[in-house]
Amino acid sequence: MNRQSKETALSCKTLICFLQSLVGQNVIIELKDDKRVSGLLEEVDAFMNCTLIRVTVSKEDKVLDGDFKEISKHESLFVKGTKIRFVEYDDQDEIQGMERVLKQYQSEHESRINCSKRQPKKRDLYNNKRHKT
Repeated sequence: MNRQSKETALSCKTLICFLQSLVGQNVIIELKDDKRVSGLLEEVDAFMNCTLIRVTVSKEDKVLDGDFKEISKHESLFVKGTKIRFVEYDDQDEIQGMERVLKQYQSEHESRINCSKRQPKKRDLYNNKRHKT
């Protein structure tokens, strides 16, 4: 089993496939250090590592009643999955994206199951019988 197959199998058993269905949409990722990263989600792997483009990083400003203050902007940013607290998204077209990704994973999973099933060997009963004369 290659690395991509292992990642696909891992993500099918978690909500990572849901996050992968958000690829191509604008999201806001809140990190465990209270920073917010917003941008276009470009890629998500089986370990929830995310790559975003056209990114704005902001931090909560305690003085301004919890509003977020922009810290920096980046063309591209990688976010490690273990640093993510939660992800916000706009759900307008999300159901269609989820259905597309889930169908893809189901077809990959079914093909792996069908390949792994072995057909029992048919025995020739006539040849296995001993003839007494």
